[in-house]
Amino acid sequence: MNVYEIKTGLVDRVALLVIPEAEQTLDGAERFLGDGQDISWSQPQRLTYYSEPKQKALPRADVSPFLPGSLVLNEKAKQALGPLLSRFGQLLPVDVDGETQHFFNATTVLRCIDRSTSQTRPGGAVGKEAFIESAILLEPTIFKDLATASTRLYANSTARQELESAAAAAGVVGLVFKQAGL
Repeated sequence: MNVYEIKTGLVDRVALLVIPEAEQTLDGAERFLGDGQDISWSQPQRLTYYSEPKQKALPRADVSPFLPGSLVLNEKAKQALGPLLSRFGQLLPVDVDGETQHFFNATTVLRCIDRSTSQTRPGGAVGKEAFIESAILLEPTIFKDLATASTRLYANSTARQELESAAAAAGVVGLVFKQAGL
């Protein structure tokens, strides 16, 4: 069973979401760094589209680039992908420049990365994953592993196929898959 990293595509060609400057603190991004646990916000978190001063604004994708390992979906993407994504986590409302979008917080955690055979970076962070095949489920699964939870979101082959089909049928733009592992 292959494993794919779920990413947002078109990063340099579509508008990037950021935490508004007034709310950027040392722990600002921690509200979004999923470790597989439920997130509870008293109100929707605010995000904004980043734009370079004096440059034409970039177009917006249905699945917007934000933080590594995270997805922010507009209503069209939520309608198309939400039924599958919601089986593996939370779709939390976020306020994006006055428009309600949804942050996907994966709460399904598989312990499937073998740290002893994975390629690591200085400091011990996992660079290229070595997956434990027997830990990857056969049924569609969207998940995180604690070894890479703050930066990567994964799908097995069957979940990838379902997400790609749903995205294509609805014309959802901005979702890509990169094969993970050694």
